Amino acid sequence: MLAGGIMKHCHEAVDRLLQSQMPCIFKIGYTHDASWRFNNKMYGYKFESAKWSKLVVLYAAAEPISAAFVEAALIQRHKGLLNAYISSLNSNQLKTPIK
Repeated sequence: MLAGGIMKHCHEAVDRLLQSQMPCIFKIGYTHDASWRFNNKMYGYKFESAKWSKLVVLYAAAEPISAAFVEAALIQRHKGLLNAYISSLNSNQLKTPIK
């Protein structure tokens, strides 16, 4: 699969997950072992105070560089979406008359 196809798959998968789970909190990241990252008693997401319910693997590779690029692209995209959402909230608040 080419890089564009990988990113299309990842963007669509994240979008579907977020739409089906809203409202929600989420993290984007990469790890060398997804099961260990989720279930480890010392550092696992399952045991954090947020009580994460699942970890979804979007992309796996034999080398770390492509996974790092996928992670960076997803984080950048969602930071942009979050900033746009916050801006829309702020602009709506500015249009609301102060009482």
